[in-house]
Amino acid sequence: MILKLIPTVTLALAAVISTHFVGGISRLQGQGCSAPPCFPNTVPCAHCTGLWTDGPGGTWNLSSNNNPPTQSVYTVSGTAESAPIPGCQKRTYTVTGTITHNIPFAQLNITASNPTPPPATCGGGIHPTTVQVTATLPNNSCNTLSGTWVNTFPGGATGSGSFSATKPADLPDLSPPESSTPRAWSSQYGGTVMQYQGDINATKSFAGRQVFEASGGTATDGCWFPASNYGPAQLTGGGWYVGHYIYGNQWNDDYVGYTGPQVQYYRLFMRTPCQAVVPQEMRMYKNGTSASDPYSSGDLIYNLPDNTWVGTARNGVQAWRTYP
Repeated sequence: MILKLIPTVTLALAAVISTHFVGGISRLQGQGCSAPPCFPNTVPCAHCTGLWTDGPGGTWNLSSNNNPPTQSVYTVSGTAESAPIPGCQKRTYTVTGTITHNIPFAQLNITASNPTPPPATCGGGIHPTTVQVTATLPNNSCNTLSGTWVNTFPGGATGSGSFSATKPADLPDLSPPESSTPRAWSSQYGGTVMQYQGDINATKSFAGRQVFEASGGTATDGCWFPASNYGPAQLTGGGWYVGHYIYGNQWNDDYVGYTGPQVQYYRLFMRTPCQAVVPQEMRMYKNGTSASDPYSSGDLIYNLPDNTWVGTARNGVQAWRTYP
């Protein structure tokens, strides 16, 4: 019914905020920040599924619970293949073990055993019968491993050293890659700012990852004018932890809109009807926050169609109310 009372306007706003509006409230609640990368992230990585390559060039094809409902201990399984060595045939091992969701980092305890074909002397050495790895899976990226290895050779001899491995960073694999859910009008900002919950749409859990917003294009603000007490609408550049409140694919919240005083100000100066449009690109950190990948984009729109209604939207998901 509300939408029938509003002029036909395309809406979609998320961080359409003036320079006088400091980011989103979520960044003040300890689960994110206004200048990512955010620290500390205490959400451990949810899973270790993927094809890992270790320092010498061996590969580990691992699988664990891709959508753990809680932080706990889960089984890891898979196979490992020895690094290429001139004059040696590669050995394929069976991998078993666990992933433990310690805070702040998940830990892997895995063993590669039962090599096929059996170990044989070649290339100036011999393949081990077992390889035990203890490694941490740092959050924020969840695509790097670091720790130690202990090898056991035929006859009982052992060796040990440092272990490191990487895999391609996961990205959302469902469409749309992210959903927005309007949850509540924030009373802290005058009741005109909508809290949008972000959900990563994927077949795997992205808990432990970190997302942030970046410019998706040129922003426009038809409510702003040169002598305004407020700056034109723009992104604040906030970041959030995935799985902070509910261990899964949610990140809470993106606060969208002008504050109550801003709404009254633009009405007083007869700026209505007007709207602001800010393109927002969502990105996800990888490689320990040294790089990131884009995974979603959309327009953030804040709309003042008249002196009664206030509208916001994020990625096409609208919210309307009368104000005051």
